[in-house]
Amino acid sequence: MARVVWKYEWPHNDFAPNERATFEMWHNAKIRHVATQDGKICLWAVTEDNQPKELRTFVLVGTGWASPEIEGAAYVGTAHAHDGRLVWHIFEIIDDGSGLLPIYRPRDAEGR
Repeated sequence: MARVVWKYEWPHNDFAPNERATFEMWHNAKIRHVATQDGKICLWAVTEDNQPKELRTFVLVGTGWASPEIEGAAYVGTAHAHDGRLVWHIFEIIDDGSGLLPIYRPRDAEGR
């Protein structure tokens, strides 16, 4: 199987604290980078082709902002917006009931 890098753009660029975004991503996609590009927060993920897709939800948390959203969430990365005046931290909301973070989920015996 070939490995592929995909980019996922935050749905809008008027960022708000505790704002959520859900992306349809390839199964077992691993987030490798978070940054802003053309004023939008983007996530870059590596995956193998021919994988099923799954919905994954992320939340923006501003520096110094209290957020109940990040309890049990997995830190993904940090991005700067508005020429560095705003710093956003992105967390993945984990609610699959397995107790494992999707970005660290081990492969099964068949390599999935």
